[in-house]
Amino acid sequence: MAYMVDLKEAQGDDEIHEGILEAYMSEDLVRTLKRVTLSFIKCFPGEMSFIKLLLSKAASLESLKVMMFWHHIMPVSDACLLFTTYKKESSTQVKFIVEHGMDTFDIGS
Repeated sequence: MAYMVDLKEAQGDDEIHEGILEAYMSEDLVRTLKRVTLSFIKCFPGEMSFIKLLLSKAASLESLKVMMFWHHIMPVSDACLLFTTYKKESSTQVKFIVEHGMDTFDIGS
């Protein structure tokens, strides 16, 4: 099953409230996710909230790959620092990879 966040919501100036995302995410379904790949990420507030929520709710998550879009609203180094914080706050032992162009970053290792 795929989750989609409305691009208009993700591009807004206001951060998407995590409660809204939680309402769309079935607790049982998210808990059983094993591998997730997110493509064309631009670091919109809604995307960042989704990644944070995913790390906190997906207890069985084994791997998370975030593939950054070539044009993004946050420097990749800043995004990786936030991702590291999100991972430290979660209890999962997920392999977390960020890809940007030809570069690959291993988050939290």
